[in-house]
Amino acid sequence: MGTGAATFSEYEHLTMQEAKIKEFQEYYRDLKTSFMRYACSLLRDQTQAEEVVHEAFLSAYSHWDSFKGQSKRSTWLWSILRNECLQHFRKAEFKYEVLGSDEMHNLASDEDTLDVQLVKNAESIRVEQALDKLSPAQREVLELRLADMALDEIAVVLKIPVATVKSHIHRAKKSLIEKLKEGEDE
Repeated sequence: MGTGAATFSEYEHLTMQEAKIKEFQEYYRDLKTSFMRYACSLLRDQTQAEEVVHEAFLSAYSHWDSFKGQSKRSTWLWSILRNECLQHFRKAEFKYEVLGSDEMHNLASDEDTLDVQLVKNAESIRVEQALDKLSPAQREVLELRLADMALDEIAVVLKIPVATVKSHIHRAKKSLIEKLKEGEDE
């Protein structure tokens, strides 16, 4: 993904607290859309996804100073989001729902024209329907890859070896292509 987030050294003229806030704000701005897409994909409910993303960012901010630097900060943030999603699954009984066209429309970029949004929504719905037919593990690995995460970052988030990530992505892509072809035939 390559966030353009600055580091503390770029904010030397600021206090440590101000620099922390600025750095956090940049990561928030760079990741919030990808986080929402990922959470919506897993949770299948935009309201719950918003709550989980909010909780993930709150958790990240409150633990910002405990980041050990063993991975990129964005990878650390993705891990927090994934853990929040998993915690959500453990807390509540959960019903899977396909996102409606209104919800997909809300996720579209504000800069897009209405026509472009409509085309994106139609294609998104088609892809979402194909993604729904994948196993949760396949869907998750594809969503992380679609968020432009590097293979080693996905491995850290999922806590599996890079070789396993590669094989999961390969199988998930193959499955997704099959599902999309099946959808064309219908």
